[in-house]
Amino acid sequence: MIVSCRQRGVAAVEFALLLALLLIPLGYGATEFGRAFYQYNTLLKATRSAAREFTLAGRVGTIGSREALALCLAVYGRTPCDSVDTPLVWGLSPPLVTISTVDVSGSLPYTYGCVTISGFLFVSLASWVVPDIAFAAIRTCMRQVP
Repeated sequence: MIVSCRQRGVAAVEFALLLALLLIPLGYGATEFGRAFYQYNTLLKATRSAAREFTLAGRVGTIGSREALALCLAVYGRTPCDSVDTPLVWGLSPPLVTISTVDVSGSLPYTYGCVTISGFLFVSLASWVVPDIAFAAIRTCMRQVP
C-alpha cells in the first residue's frame, strides 16, 4: 500500500491530541485532591494547636479568655487575633469552630478541652473534575489538669 506524503504523521498528531484530552483532567484531579488534603491537614493542625492552647495548665485568665485565644489560634493561626487577619484556610470562619470542655471529674481528676471544626466545605477550583467536598467534623481533645 502506498501512503501519500501528506498523510505521514497524522496518527501521531491525533494520538497527541487525544492523550492531552485524557491527561488534563487527570492532572487537575491530582492537584485538587492534593489541595483538599493540604487544607484538611491544616485544619487538623489548627485544632491541635488550639486545643493545646486551651488546655495549658497554669494559664492565667478566665475560661472565656482562653477560649478566645484558642479560637484565634484555630482560625487565624496566631494569638491575639485582629479583625483584619486572614484565616489559615480560605472559607474558615469563627462560627465553624467550637471549643468545649468535657467534664469527667466524677471518675477522673481532670477535664478534657476539645476543639472542633465542623461544616467546612472544600471549594474545588476545577469542579468539573473534583466536586466540592464537605469535610467531616475535625476534632481534637486534650486533657486539662486542674
